[in-house]
Amino acid sequence: MKNWLTIIATFLLVIFVRIVVTKEQTVLAALSSGQYREAWLGFKAILPTRSPPARIVTVPAITLKDCAQGYVDTPLYHTGGWLMRWIQWGKLRALWKLRGDFTGTCLDFGCGNGVMLPTLAEHFSSVIGYDYHTEAAKNLKLEFALDNVEIRRARYDHLVPLFDNSFDVVWASSTLEHIKNLDPAVFQLYRVLKPGGQLLCLSPSEDWLYQLGRKLCNLQKPADHYHTGKEIHEALQQYFTCEVKKTWPPLLGTYLMGRYRK
Repeated sequence: MKNWLTIIATFLLVIFVRIVVTKEQTVLAALSSGQYREAWLGFKAILPTRSPPARIVTVPAITLKDCAQGYVDTPLYHTGGWLMRWIQWGKLRALWKLRGDFTGTCLDFGCGNGVMLPTLAEHFSSVIGYDYHTEAAKNLKLEFALDNVEIRRARYDHLVPLFDNSFDVVWASSTLEHIKNLDPAVFQLYRVLKPGGQLLCLSPSEDWLYQLGRKLCNLQKPADHYHTGKEIHEALQQYFTCEVKKTWPPLLGTYLMGRYRK
């Protein structure tokens, strides 16, 4: 039975490739003849140009594990199989693509083990990483010699040391779901963000598919996962304007992410 399925799949793949190649050759022939070339070049000239998004600095698993030194805040980035690590880094790449052309100052709200600090330090002139546990992030800062990064320890809903309108961008990846009393924390993010600044937020959806994936991977729901992605999105809209809202992976929607403007 498996052999027959393999033969059928191979046959369908060959047909698909032949169709694509035939269509490509037809288009190239038309372009080379000059029939559509002039119109295409004129249309291409008015298309907006987009620079490719800056890369994410993927920190090796062994480095994250060494920097943790016994304390593990985000273990999925350096434990488990390659698929789990691909999912974790994939969601960060997807959120990173939502950012605008901001530079300046950035707050990594709930920086955890510091997985995004090398990327943020490369893109922004000044970065502050905030978390209640800071040991691993401090070690990673030293490992990568991130001179423009400062690590501070504080409660999520108590950012009083930070001035109003201090940051161009706030990065909050897999953070807000851990905060039981959500409104004070969201207000603090609103307070420290500059007018017109953007908040990039990502949270697990906690829908049935996410819960099924957790069971298949033999993982327990953390006791401090208090909110779903939808609940967090609704809380953010009390203070911010949502410009972009997406799910990741596409179609599956296990993570909900968005770009919000003050």
